Amino acid sequence: MARCQSPGKVAPGAVRPRAWARWRSGGCSVSSQRHTGRVVVVTGGGSGIGLATASRFAVEGASVYIVGRDESKLTQACQQLLDSRGVKVTPLTGDISDPASMAAAAAVVNDRETGVDVVINNAGLASPSTPADDDDFITDLRDRLSIDVIGTAVTTAAFVPFLRRGGSVLNMGSVYATTAASGTASYSAAKSAIIGLTRTLAVELGPRGIRVNCVSPGWVDVPKWDDYFDEPTLRHLRGDFTRVPLRAAVTADEIAALYAFLAHEDAAAISGQDIVVDRGMSADLYVSQTVPGLA
Repeated sequence: MARCQSPGKVAPGAVRPRAWARWRSGGCSVSSQRHTGRVVVVTGGGSGIGLATASRFAVEGASVYIVGRDESKLTQACQQLLDSRGVKVTPLTGDISDPASMAAAAAVVNDRETGVDVVINNAGLASPSTPADDDDFITDLRDRLSIDVIGTAVTTAAFVPFLRRGGSVLNMGSVYATTAASGTASYSAAKSAIIGLTRTLAVELGPRGIRVNCVSPGWVDVPKWDDYFDEPTLRHLRGDFTRVPLRAAVTADEIAALYAFLAHEDAAAISGQDIVVDRGMSADLYVSQTVPGLA
């Protein structure tokens, strides 16, 4: 089994994640081998949340396949996990917007493993959303529905025939599916559709013993942040995020930990749910902070 790794530095003033505390005390935050013998497929597994999720399941004993369009990126990601965590993950080329491509990918996994236990629909458009009054809004909306929503449906449809009883489908939502922020109309619409799809699939696949859930993160600290934000902004987001009750963004590893729990038999009664992971962000309406004398 891979050795437990340090969760890394914690910014001054930040709330230390439970994983950090367990590592500091000599324990490991990853449950030992609870997914041994299971087959897990992660779309968009080459970076960010997808890579963290692939790592989590592999460390817990699963046979993991990461799916994406860029074969070189997938191969590099697999090598990274082998070097850093000592776990083997298998790259698998596939385009979530293409039913034939995903059907072929699903057939490859089934031929090798004779079944699948967990499908994680993590892939989606990572580009900024277009405001509704922008000339490109309708194009952006169509793209997001095609990739995020149709891609989730295409992947699920491709793997459902091979899902074993007791299996799980886990979809990627967002707090912006049920809250609002200026400039996020197309993104919010797509993520709202994914939640609706999740609930319907849970009803339809439940009689087969398959659970379907959605994970909706708030702001997630991923490597691409280092390219988007300057150092003062990063320090704020990672350790003094004043509009988030727990004062920091969510980490990719924390999303991966929730996926690993939801896919396990300990979550056998949970299906058709949208589970928010945002350190309390969506619980605070911020209204009082905008009223003079009440802030």
